[in-house]
Amino acid sequence: MKNFLLSSRRAFSLMELLVVLALMGVLAGLLLPALGSVQERARKSAAAHQMRQLTVAYLSLPEAVQAEMAKVESLSEWALLLARHAGVLEPEIYWVRGDILAARQRSPQPRQIGWIENGEWQLDPGFADWPMAITVAAGVTPERCPANTPVMWTRGLRADGSWAGDEDLQPGVFGSEGGFVAFLDGRVVFYENLSHNGGQLRNYQTHALTEDISKTLPPFAKVLRQGVAD
Repeated sequence: MKNFLLSSRRAFSLMELLVVLALMGVLAGLLLPALGSVQERARKSAAAHQMRQLTVAYLSLPEAVQAEMAKVESLSEWALLLARHAGVLEPEIYWVRGDILAARQRSPQPRQIGWIENGEWQLDPGFADWPMAITVAAGVTPERCPANTPVMWTRGLRADGSWAGDEDLQPGVFGSEGGFVAFLDGRVVFYENLSHNGGQLRNYQTHALTEDISKTLPPFAKVLRQGVAD
């Protein structure tokens, strides 16, 4: 009986093994795009949550502090004031996982926005040099602006309403696929292109539709991008 059982066993043939491998390859080809889509949705959800947290923290500040933040000349200084007055201390909130500009960095990620030295807040130079995922409209406040005024948006937004692709020196966080805009009323909305349907935003002065986010801002607003202010 033992010899019979041994002789009845049969190993996989080469053809059967190739068929199994081919089926596994087909299944992997079907699952990988779906997995990538899930990961991208999770990345966008995390970015929207971070931007909402920043917006809420900023709006929670007294008007006097918001006025102080309107006087800074860089986005990193704005972040340092938010850390000082609102307790937003984690630098990770300004970054988005998978950001191609961050992937190009050779320096290590900074562990802090700044520190207190002799009673004064000091900005971490490493944080100032690390690419942040947002652009801020400093000076935009609920007391002075309509609720539909943008207060911040993801990096790479152009005047024509599109986001810069990965080949750009300042690419969008999600490439040319689109980006988020956060408003004073707390909404955080993802747009593929702000030029769709004649414009997705409202001109600050004329209230007409526009794709140029700079036209949605009051004259006293200051746009803070990475390392520069407009």
